[in-house]
Amino acid sequence: MKAPVVTGFGRGSKQMGIPTANMLPDVLREQLEGMERGVYFGWARLPHLEGKGEVDGGAEEEDRGQGEPQVFKMVLNVGRRPTFVDGDDVTVEVHILSSFEDDFYGEELQVAVVGYIRPERKFSSLDDLVVQIKSDMSVATEQLDKDAFAPFARDTFFA
Repeated sequence: MKAPVVTGFGRGSKQMGIPTANMLPDVLREQLEGMERGVYFGWARLPHLEGKGEVDGGAEEEDRGQGEPQVFKMVLNVGRRPTFVDGDDVTVEVHILSSFEDDFYGEELQVAVVGYIRPERKFSSLDDLVVQIKSDMSVATEQLDKDAFAPFARDTFFA
């Protein structure tokens, strides 16, 4: 998937301490049609950051060939945010498992979804949701550390 980052509801960073990059769903409509609502994991690339120094959590230089793009582990939620009562439009929210100093609204985000974690569901509290998201992040990290998923980080999609 490839789409610009747009402003979301502001909950990720501010209320939950888990910043997300919201991808513009309109340009992903065709890809979203076949996806179950839920949480996925995979790799993400922010082309505008490449060549701007080290960013915490990116693929190590020795793991990438010279000239290969820098990609990051990520967790992706595709759904309607049933825990919140603020609309039922489908959103695409990416949490990149890395740290960044600045926002990247308007920049292109590329993601390769390589696995499914769980279906979307409603949580009884914000705290319960945050606990589950942190568990999802651990699952994603554990899975993406496996040899089977490493080749996707070097997929030609990211070239």
